[in-house]
Amino acid sequence: MAVLDRSAMEDKIISDALVEDIGLGDITTDSIVLENKISKFNLFINQKAIISGLNVFQRVFQLLDPMISCKPHCENGDELQEKGLVCTLNGNAKNILKGERTGINFLAHLSGVATATRELVKLIDEYNVVLLDTRKTTPGLRIFEKKAICDGGAKPHRFNLNEMILIKDNHKTIAGGIKNAIELVRKDLQAGIRIEVEVENVSELKEAINCNPDIIMFDNVCKDRD
Repeated sequence: MAVLDRSAMEDKIISDALVEDIGLGDITTDSIVLENKISKFNLFINQKAIISGLNVFQRVFQLLDPMISCKPHCENGDELQEKGLVCTLNGNAKNILKGERTGINFLAHLSGVATATRELVKLIDEYNVVLLDTRKTTPGLRIFEKKAICDGGAKPHRFNLNEMILIKDNHKTIAGGIKNAIELVRKDLQAGIRIEVEVENVSELKEAINCNPDIIMFDNVCKDRD
């Protein structure tokens, strides 16, 4: 099985975002800021939040200009209060200004995901359950958003379609039921790949239990308890 180069994937997402924002050049900064101007910038947050995406923020500036230093004052998963100092940038002012919006967009979005996740984790803290993520992510940002969810205290489910067998309603319909679907996937199942099956009622639950999958999902359990 091919292994995804997630580091290269991250760099491409960031590079594409920089191209999207900078376009053919920052005509405002290029007109105002001297070419060799060195400046220091401090980044503060506007409200209490769980920080996530610091590594993405740093990578924005590394790709723009390796000479820019980015010193974090916290770590991913930390809770900062309003006006908390996140990091300090030092280097070529032109390049810092060209990358600041892209970097902040990533940091703000991912910290928002982590903060919302932490609130959900707190709601279920008294119960013996674990909050898992899903593949319902922003297209192109999954690799970052899933890390943000973990920074918020949840756990990863599956990153993509090749990491786990997940038999859902359409699979069951096409295969002719849970038993047939599980038998089909087991014919060429690779070692270490788990099987999860989604059930919609008690009858399907019993059928699934008899097939002994690794995980049973109750996401769409119907109201009727036949």
